Amino acid sequence: MIHNDIVEVPDDASRSRKRTKNCIGVGRPALENIINTLNERGEFDDVGHHGKIQKNGTTMTRSQARDLRRKTHKHTEIKPEERTERVVLKPYGSEGPSAGKSQVDTFAMDYANVKFDNSGDSDSDSEPEIDPNAPFKLYANEIFKNLKEREIRYLPRPDYMGEVQLDITHNMRSILVDWLVEVCLEYKLCEQTFYLAADYIDRMLSVIPVNRSKLQLVGITAMLVAAKYEEIYPPSIDDFVFITDNTYTKEEVIGMETRLLTALHFFLTVPTPLEFLERLVDISGLTKSTVLLAKFLCELVVQEPCYLVFSPSLIACSAICLSLYTNRYADIWPAVLEISSGYRKSDIKICVAEIHKAYWRASQSDKLKAVRDKYATEKYDCVSTIQCPQLLY
Repeated sequence: MIHNDIVEVPDDASRSRKRTKNCIGVGRPALENIINTLNERGEFDDVGHHGKIQKNGTTMTRSQARDLRRKTHKHTEIKPEERTERVVLKPYGSEGPSAGKSQVDTFAMDYANVKFDNSGDSDSDSEPEIDPNAPFKLYANEIFKNLKEREIRYLPRPDYMGEVQLDITHNMRSILVDWLVEVCLEYKLCEQTFYLAADYIDRMLSVIPVNRSKLQLVGITAMLVAAKYEEIYPPSIDDFVFITDNTYTKEEVIGMETRLLTALHFFLTVPTPLEFLERLVDISGLTKSTVLLAKFLCELVVQEPCYLVFSPSLIACSAICLSLYTNRYADIWPAVLEISSGYRKSDIKICVAEIHKAYWRASQSDKLKAVRDKYATEKYDCVSTIQCPQLLY
């Protein structure tokens, strides 16, 4: 049975419009099935005119039928003793054996002691204590292995200074890197931004000859790209133009940015010594002074020509080894570092010697002092003032 009645329906703007109400129509055949089903269940017997419902021989409106169903509906009340109590997840401990746990089980235990409160009290000040690094610890070994594989693909050409670049020297590059350290301090940039900028510079200079008058332009452009990649609020192009005392224009920086990204083939995610250093420090649990000294040695060696020869992971391992030796540790290359890094003590011997030479020259010279002045502050425990050992092991 089809009824086409005109019904007044107020909208949100208190205006009325007319629409045709099709209880059962060609476009909505499912309503007929719904009404038949409700008839079989005894919900209502028939739908009459003007929205009337006949229920068990009694005619009532839809709102009256709805109120009747609400009154006759039975609610199940949960008894107080059946209410859900606060549940506390406990880690594997003395209650059960810990042997035979899988790697996923170990990862799940990092989220132990999380409390679930079903009481509905949203004013509680207590929050679950969850290790934010827990999701990464499960894949730490795989990430470290992937970084070691990728670092070989993005190494700069170690002999580009004599083969590709004919107008610049290693000394010019050292001056540029020392100045970039000051730029990072001026704009409070991350340490990773500095390492990325140095990598972008070396990789570009490995393929494109640059005039010495444009070397600083390459440096600020690499720092601009690295800041865009790493920083939340990177400095603007105008900031980098200002830091060069307006030696270059904004258009020149944009043009060099295009050349830089083209030379790098837009491969900006590269491993740096800082990433390997932080991973090894997290495993070995070194003291703060040892870690800061290792970071100082890593930044110091970026200025040196040997930085182009050794891989980032080898530089990080060598810096840690020399830091342990400088702080007079009995075991300067523990077994945990050897296993985690994949380098034996004999593998890092040459790199340690090169970093030691750079460390010794820096302590005896008054030039290129940006890294030493940075780590001579209280923030870094004045580790750059530690006396460099004259002899190695």
